[in-house]
Amino acid sequence: MSKNLKILQIGIDNWKHCFEIPDNMDWYYFCPDSSLALRKMMEMDGITSFHVVLIEDGQYLKDLLPFMNNIEPHTLLYNQNFETADLTISSFLKRSCAQAVDFSDPQTLLEDLSTSLFGGGYGDKLKPFMLQVNPAFKGSISYQGFEHLTLEGYFGEEFSQLAFWSYNVILEEELPIELWLEYEKSDGVEFQVSIKK
Repeated sequence: MSKNLKILQIGIDNWKHCFEIPDNMDWYYFCPDSSLALRKMMEMDGITSFHVVLIEDGQYLKDLLPFMNNIEPHTLLYNQNFETADLTISSFLKRSCAQAVDFSDPQTLLEDLSTSLFGGGYGDKLKPFMLQVNPAFKGSISYQGFEHLTLEGYFGEEFSQLAFWSYNVILEEELPIELWLEYEKSDGVEFQVSIKK
């Protein structure tokens, strides 16, 4: 099995025929409206997910809806010029933590991806249901299953502990760690994150 990065592109023109694909990438291309062929290829090649999925035109995002569970967070890249009023697509982009990127120079994008992506690392998610809210908080607390936690109310004028995770993150000396905090907040609200070792 190849240790190269698995990159999926969905669009009209196969970039492999137009640009130089870096040596550390296994390139998979499918034209729009070919979800069944993509599923069959994934099954035949034993692929459960891709390191990156490139969608040059956002109108083709609908082709990925059947693969929602195969898309890892932050691996779906779509054109930064794409806008939609479709709630299903908006929800899909949010759920997959999709990234809007500049597709104006595909060769540079490919080179950037070839040096910034890596496989075989360890990943973990601090799930919202593992958050413990400070009992002193008198506002509204609403857990939305595995998806998110909503806090509403008065948070005070000074920073104080509002919540903490019940479990820790594994930290190994020889492995780098990067933490991504995904959140939405109202205008005028400020917060800080404190990490202790």
